Amino acid sequence: MKAIYWMLGLALFASAGVAQTETTLDQGTGYANDVYFSLANGVVASVESGNWDLAFDVTSPFSNAIRVNDGNGRELAVYPNGLDWETVDTTGFSEWNRLYNGLDSWMNGAFNVGTTSDPSDFGWGEYTGPPLHQVVGDSIYIIALPDGSARKLRIDLLNMGEWTFTHAAIDGSD
Repeated sequence: MKAIYWMLGLALFASAGVAQTETTLDQGTGYANDVYFSLANGVVASVESGNWDLAFDVTSPFSNAIRVNDGNGRELAVYPNGLDWETVDTTGFSEWNRLYNGLDSWMNGAFNVGTTSDPSDFGWGEYTGPPLHQVVGDSIYIIALPDGSARKLRIDLLNMGEWTFTHAAIDGSD
């Protein structure tokens, strides 16, 4: 019986020694802001949540996720009519399947949707393997923006953490 009391006392003593820090974050009314928080440094940035279109994962040279700000009026779809950059149009855009970020992991960005069982398929591009270890884009996307405009977008290359992409108005300007 003494052993049980001793263990209980030790557990209470150990739990009392665990420090906890309570922190409150303010995202604003209707989650108007994205807040970036570091466990070591606290809030490191707060930005308007509608103030960005795309997020590229740069946590390592091998990260390949691309997310779209789909919670703030952006719509993303793969251009279904080939890879000719010059002839891209939005005819039928309202009928195209939309791509959304996965909810289970930051690595499941909207651009990573549509992967196959092939481990070199990242959705937006194909891994080339050794010796270059690059991911080469293989799709054109249309992104509709909250202001009603649309842009065409192509992820060209991911090379050791450096992203290269091309974007323009649908008619090729801008």
